[in-house]
Amino acid sequence: MNKELELELVKRYPLIFKDYGGDPQVTTMCFGMECGSGWFWILEALCGNIQNAYENAVRQREYAIQNQEGEAPTDTDGIVCPSAAQIKEKFGTLRFYTNDDMEGWAKDTESFISMAESMSARTCENCGCPAMVTHGGWSRCECSGCYLLRQGEYWEDYRKRESDFVEEALAIMDRAKEELF
Repeated sequence: MNKELELELVKRYPLIFKDYGGDPQVTTMCFGMECGSGWFWILEALCGNIQNAYENAVRQREYAIQNQEGEAPTDTDGIVCPSAAQIKEKFGTLRFYTNDDMEGWAKDTESFISMAESMSARTCENCGCPAMVTHGGWSRCECSGCYLLRQGEYWEDYRKRESDFVEEALAIMDRAKEELF
């Protein structure tokens, strides 16, 4: 994945990427995000769902503590946000591994991850267009345009297509920041 998009995810979801230091020597995600930039929006949605579920679990625990419901715990320390251990492409689809056990509220995270992995099987890893997994040597999920560019003598056009996608994604993120803040 493009480094700028990778760092945007890390900045937006610090709880999920708490082990990501940007430096391979510091982080448990030593290889960064090993997938194409076309899956950026899938990862953005996945991380948003995980972080939202975590924040809801914390709010529910805080409510239970305030209202002394049942055998309510006395703090929210037992709630841990799953952190990303590895993100990569394997057999043409996205793989998202976490460092934490999926107990209690975090069981939802498994469904979020499964949905993201399913979506990646229909999204071009390079440009984000509708696609399908192609086989023949290395399995890849790519649209017909990227496939033809990669197969032919148009390698530079192929790299430019991914570069254009990255620029567009960053511009959308900048517009969203201006509109929201």
